[in-house]
Amino acid sequence: MSRQPQNVLVLPFRVKEEAEYAMFKRTDMKIWQFVAGGVEGDETVLNGAKRETFEEAGIPVISKFYKLDSHFTVTADNFPKLWKSNKYSLYVVPVYCFAVECSGTEIIISDEHTDFCWGNFEKCNEMLYFSNDKTALWELDQRIKDNTLISI
Repeated sequence: MSRQPQNVLVLPFRVKEEAEYAMFKRTDMKIWQFVAGGVEGDETVLNGAKRETFEEAGIPVISKFYKLDSHFTVTADNFPKLWKSNKYSLYVVPVYCFAVECSGTEIIISDEHTDFCWGNFEKCNEMLYFSNDKTALWELDQRIKDNTLISI
């Protein structure tokens, strides 16, 4: 399947006494981040987010997903195959952010990760490597507190 010049970032969460977020430790870079990946073939961005979430964390595609306002770009050279072909003439790749509710869902990590953990906002904000993940985390945490999440 061919890769589209779009990426997704998905923040798995659950709410017990307080909101908790699932972070994943990447096998290659040894850093903590949320689910991240590319949109493939003729997928919509949302379907790409659902597929990546299932592939990386075993979270069912029928789970409740939420679109976040957070979005950003990353340099195209982060994706060697895409950059090498540069058939899209892009220098930055857009990243679209989503959240997925995981109450009662068992997380099953893929080979892309060596570990995962649940953490509250403070713990995640401390452990996450990328500032973009932290921005999306802040938005999701505020939306949960304000009860302004709208499922898609």
